[in-house]
Amino acid sequence: MSVKINSNAIAQLIAKSEDLVDSAFDINAGCEIIVKSLGAGGTLFLAGNGGSMADALHIAGELKKSFETDRNLDSKLSEDLLKFRYGKELSENLQAGLKVTVLGSDPVLATAIDNDIKLRHIQFAQELLALGRSGDAILALSTSGKSRNIIYAFTVAKALQMSTILLTGLEPSNEMLEVTDCNIRVPATKTADVQGYHSLVYHCMCRVIEDSFYPKDL
Repeated sequence: MSVKINSNAIAQLIAKSEDLVDSAFDINAGCEIIVKSLGAGGTLFLAGNGGSMADALHIAGELKKSFETDRNLDSKLSEDLLKFRYGKELSENLQAGLKVTVLGSDPVLATAIDNDIKLRHIQFAQELLALGRSGDAILALSTSGKSRNIIYAFTVAKALQMSTILLTGLEPSNEMLEVTDCNIRVPATKTADVQGYHSLVYHCMCRVIEDSFYPKDL
């Protein structure tokens, strides 16, 4: 499935937040990677720690259902649903979603890894190894740009021939950049300031992704 990226939302973001102008190219590049992967049937994996984990869950919530645009079901799926008892209600109310998974959101797996595997910070990497495939993409949020569990996950992603996108502050580590395909930096270093910018950026990215698959003018 070939999908053309709709980047109008990025221009609108920069018009409102001019201090993100230096991030615009990489925001666009990150969106292109995600849209290409999802359009080819891939999965977008998300990861973060603490507040960034909350942000990862937030992004997933925006992408798995309608965010700002109506997402009608595919006509064939609607027809197939109508063959079943509650198909009419479902076909009239379900919204099309995108394939998104948040790493670290399974507490059973998290505790099993913590208990059974000696190496610390390996949870994201282990889960990604089980679920990731060539052509998938991972978007990780790290205010420091130095999170070991994300470095491990990105290393596994690269070995699996996945694309890696990092949303961070101004000073990511060289170790992180070695396994990062696209680094979206925001103009801040303090955690709260970085997270404030991250919210603006990822909502913009959600708009770009949604508009690319579900154009408002159709």
